[in-house]
Amino acid sequence: MTSQNLFTSSFKAKHYLLVVFASMVLFIMILAIISIAGMRYNWVSMTNFHVLSYEKLKVENLDGEEILFLGDSSLGNAIDAKLFTEISNKKSINLSLSGSFGFAAPLNLLRRAIEKTQVKTVVLFYHGAHMTTGPAYMQYLQSVYSFTNDFAEYSIREVARLLFNPQMLSNIAQWWWRRAKGEKVYEIDFSHDYVPQLQRMNAEKTFKKYVDMPIAVEDFKPEKLFYLKRIAKLCKDENLRCIHVHGPIIKPRCDNSKPYFNLEHSKLKAEDGLTVITDLVCMPKSDLGDTIAHIHPGVKDKYTRIYYEKLKPFIR
Repeated sequence: MTSQNLFTSSFKAKHYLLVVFASMVLFIMILAIISIAGMRYNWVSMTNFHVLSYEKLKVENLDGEEILFLGDSSLGNAIDAKLFTEISNKKSINLSLSGSFGFAAPLNLLRRAIEKTQVKTVVLFYHGAHMTTGPAYMQYLQSVYSFTNDFAEYSIREVARLLFNPQMLSNIAQWWWRRAKGEKVYEIDFSHDYVPQLQRMNAEKTFKKYVDMPIAVEDFKPEKLFYLKRIAKLCKDENLRCIHVHGPIIKPRCDNSKPYFNLEHSKLKAEDGLTVITDLVCMPKSDLGDTIAHIHPGVKDKYTRIYYEKLKPFIR
């Protein structure tokens, strides 16, 4: 083979590799754009994303709210913000998400809310066992307002996990397929300011099950403090009263998990800038909703008033 032939073959091989590399980069970019667009415009049939978008929209429309409730579904089911505004005489808003978002997404909502209104009090309202789950790094990314901000809060690995999540991409594809066929896409009725409850749990069976199932001390996860520390620091820096309180806990678990709550409260109290309410609200059988962390919708006003009395001494 002549030198000219060798040069031609080498050039063709390099050109081929360049085309393959460029195609792979383009493919990766397309997947990333699809994922970002899917999360931004709710091209998914995932309740969590729709709830996040709903709460983000509320933040954009803030107008003089002084009290912000941040937390999980136990908050969404327990606190009526309109009633709380009425009895506290302070404009309040409920920005409840779901437990999977941990403290991560609420941190981003709080940052944005501070830019929109003169917040004075922040209430972190979570179900009893929320400190037994992880820090929710991916959910932080799902809720950021801009990838150019706070880059130190996440890693390239977490970005990749978020943008190239097979479940996410599959869900987006299914959403568009249903839309192309003219089928109704996924929607949630937010007329009561949160996701409607499903079928009510059987109180007798549920309470009996949890009589001997306390929250174990060893299940406490210190890494869950990662974003809570940032919320506490933000509250301190912005001179906000930041309060942590547990949502209603079914009575058997409430009674039998005192060692766990003693540990948890001691860890939370160590966070500068955070006020911790240690007095638990134990839920009787008659108030059980569709999960062990949800009250029944019929008693929402009752629990709003209960929590107002607990929070009243600390509200600014």
